[in-house]
Amino acid sequence: MATNSFFSDLYTATTMDQVLFDDLITESIQIHGRDFSYLPRTLTNFDSFFGEDAVSAFNDIATVEMYLENVTGWQGDEKFLSKFGLEIRDEATLIVARSRFRDEITAAFPDIERPREGDVVVFPHEVDKRTRAFEISYVDGESVFYQLGELYIWKLKVRNFEYNGESFDTGVPSIDAYETTNSLATVLDLAVGTGSYVVGETVTQPFWSATVVMYVAGMLTVTGTVGDVDPTVAIVGSTSGASWTIEDVVTTTAQDSGNADNKYIEESDIVDFSEKNPFSGT
Repeated sequence: MATNSFFSDLYTATTMDQVLFDDLITESIQIHGRDFSYLPRTLTNFDSFFGEDAVSAFNDIATVEMYLENVTGWQGDEKFLSKFGLEIRDEATLIVARSRFRDEITAAFPDIERPREGDVVVFPHEVDKRTRAFEISYVDGESVFYQLGELYIWKLKVRNFEYNGESFDTGVPSIDAYETTNSLATVLDLAVGTGSYVVGETVTQPFWSATVVMYVAGMLTVTGTVGDVDPTVAIVGSTSGASWTIEDVVTTTAQDSGNADNKYIEESDIVDFSEKNPFSGT
């Protein structure tokens, strides 16, 4: 039996055949997929010894269509109760056409030639009444192995993004709110100084910086802190010019603690946290 006469060889098809196949894949993803936001991770203080960046940022955004492969539900461990409270370990698999990734992402950010582990993908609509962000954990470039002698897609393994102090400044309010919703808020008791801080401005010391969330006479609430605050040095506002010394660091709590998953569990009937329950820890 002879091979198909319309194709030279499975691995040496003509460029026109490969372009046609790529167009069909792209069209299929555009029909069945959704527009996802792609956020490149910017390393601001990379530690080459530990291979990590404790304070990275997401300052840019681009959109490209992707197909959610697991349509029946989340993969991974999903949601479960552990000794640390409620943990969400949702995972998913996304498929994006290589050509479309080049057209939308690489064209916007020339140094990004492929999806990168550590970058974040944001779902186009709210899930569980909140913006869901997923971190790319693995990129498979050969899942569809050289059909007609070419590779056409990237398959992204993504997992639920766990906020760890990253800065979000993409210009999209619903996404940038992810930082203010999940970051820790530090309340500072002010001592002596002049001026009034402005919400949203950056306040600094020589080795410390943060963003103002709230200012009430004598009390300053900040988030996105970088470094350790020095009580002996005045905090200066970049916009207002206000300058105050610190009496004390009152507290550091989650900004959205009222809507936290653990708070919901404690107030529900899922687990009995009363003193009568020997496993409640009270």
